[in-house]
Amino acid sequence: MTPIRNVILDFGGVLVEWQPADILARCYADPARRAVARRQIFPHPDWIEMDRGNLVEALACELVRFGV
Repeated sequence: MTPIRNVILDFGGVLVEWQPADILARCYADPARRAVARRQIFPHPDWIEMDRGNLVEALACELVRFGV
């Protein structure tokens, strides 16, 4: 029998609840600000790289803080 070497888990929406609209609603009361934040955050290349596991959260925070 071949041992299992790799396990891939889909966390977002499977193991944990992933509702970006709910997260943004807790951060921004104004729907217009939520819409802007959603358009600027989730499709951003840094977000995509962090989601892929290629960018650690600490570095992503530094990039945002310093506007790199």
